[in-house]
Amino acid sequence: MKRYFMLIVVLVVVLFSLPLAAKAMDWYSSPIKVAWDAVTTYTSGEMIDQTDTSLSVKYVAVVKDLQNNQIDTIATGVEALEVQIIYAQKGRYAVGIYTELHDADTQHVYTSDYAWSDVVECVKDGQTFAIKNVGNPNKPSKLRMLFDTVAKAMTFWK
Repeated sequence: MKRYFMLIVVLVVVLFSLPLAAKAMDWYSSPIKVAWDAVTTYTSGEMIDQTDTSLSVKYVAVVKDLQNNQIDTIATGVEALEVQIIYAQKGRYAVGIYTELHDADTQHVYTSDYAWSDVVECVKDGQTFAIKNVGNPNKPSKLRMLFDTVAKAMTFWK
């Protein structure tokens, strides 16, 4: 009976420690460079026709305040598969990228959902990341000479 009790205790401890084994979010200060894979399909899984010159895929980079979910756009019309995020506001921010499919024939823009850097399903190898800016410190004030420094300076000039 005692053996079964110990087995149950060990199993409970192991089960409760599993969530702790998940990867922690990586924090970076701005600026950071973010890259992603090219979008080549629609949500249905059908391939986007790469030979259709009226269609162009572009990306939009945003940051989301993790406290109040406010979203600020950083870059639009990005054609490369990477962007530098420069965001110096104090706070903690997830990076988001979404796709725009521009149709020149109809002048319509189709958009995807956001891919967020703090969502495991959206990041490479499940490693989430975000920006943490603590803000710039204030400059020092009331600079002054100390007496020992003055005495040494006076001896130097003799």
